[in-house]
Amino acid sequence: MFEILAGFGAWATGLIQTWGYAGVFIVAMLGSASIFFPVIPSVLIIPATAVFLNPMLVGVAAGAGAALGELTGYFAGEAGRRLVRDRYSGLVDKTEAWSKKYGIFMVIILFAALPLPADIVGILAGMAKYDVKKFVLANFIGKSIKFTAIAVAGAYGISWLQSMFGLI
Repeated sequence: MFEILAGFGAWATGLIQTWGYAGVFIVAMLGSASIFFPVIPSVLIIPATAVFLNPMLVGVAAGAGAALGELTGYFAGEAGRRLVRDRYSGLVDKTEAWSKKYGIFMVIILFAALPLPADIVGILAGMAKYDVKKFVLANFIGKSIKFTAIAVAGAYGISWLQSMFGLI
């Protein structure tokens, strides 16, 4: 299992080194596209990328890719709505009514920005038939915040370590 993840990591790093920000976008999208288990650990790759690319642009590119990758959870929830409608119609109706009454835009941003299970929110948003454009926008905002923070920490953290140990 570790060999597979290491192979994905090497592939992702090569893609980013070759394609730059477009590679960051693709890696983040693929990392967010799997439900509950990231195939590509983009959270580990992004900090190293920010050493040779602008960390702010890395954060935005990764945020955009990850926001689109989260659509798999949304569409799974949308498909699941049809499957569970008969058995759990009360839950589906309550979820939809709650999201219409209170909105879930900020909830999506929070789950996207923090290390929380964003897939669950995506599934619920799909089940509630939440506006897909708003879903992608909220994910873009949250994921961009998260990946920018990670990229900046990676870029400046590595520089700090190099200066501390005289590696510059």
